[in-house]
Amino acid sequence: FHGVFLDTIAWRLPFIIGGALLIPVAYLLRAGLPETIPFKTVEEKKELVRVPLAKVFVKEKKAMFLQLIGMIFTPVTFYTVLTYLPTYVITETHLPSSDGFLLVAIGAVVTIALIPVWGYLSDVYKTRRTFFLIASIGGAILSYPLFLLISTGVFALAIVGIIVFQIILSTYNGTINAFIGESFPTNDRYSGFVPYNISTAYAGGFAGFIAIDLISATHNPLSPSFYMIGACVASAIAIYFMKDAAKLSKLPETNSIYYSDVL
Repeated sequence: FHGVFLDTIAWRLPFIIGGALLIPVAYLLRAGLPETIPFKTVEEKKELVRVPLAKVFVKEKKAMFLQLIGMIFTPVTFYTVLTYLPTYVITETHLPSSDGFLLVAIGAVVTIALIPVWGYLSDVYKTRRTFFLIASIGGAILSYPLFLLISTGVFALAIVGIIVFQIILSTYNGTINAFIGESFPTNDRYSGFVPYNISTAYAGGFAGFIAIDLISATHNPLSPSFYMIGACVASAIAIYFMKDAAKLSKLPETNSIYYSDVL
């Protein structure tokens, strides 16, 4: 494929074909999975919530608000670095496009390699919040140097920047699902991920647009880092006030850790 067809239609085909193949498979896998023991316990006690999404917005406001702000830095840093970066490399440093995609690949490999490491360490030391604080504060400190190194147009320096940045940022990747899930009770736990999805859709989804707009408005090629810094600082403040349920041997069944006496 090439030309107009590639730009308008062909690039969508992998998503359409992949969705058509994977959605039925995902449904069958999920339908065949047994429910967890905590869920069965809540079910036996007849404490299931008919509309769990409504419950988290009505009765879990504090947890939802902290999750919304605390998770903002995760999609902002992810989408700015690992999706917008190739465009930035091409337009601002004039390096070949292959270098931009290679940087993304290197960052992804570093992250994937470290996810099980940070997840294991968070279990050993019984903390999730600490790793999120490391990621958010580290992201605030390292965002500007990252773009500074990339903007030099020296590929070796850009590699150093992306590796160091992803080592620090990957600390949240290994703990994020547990940290969010443990904040909510059994009967509405899945709905507790809604704030993260909202922040991903808006703060992360518009990251590339905001980065381009910042450069256009300020004429500063390092200005995308300002968006990342702002998101990291806001999240670090919220994370500081979040509770960490990693030390609990049993999570609450009907009330979140913010509205129970377990912590």
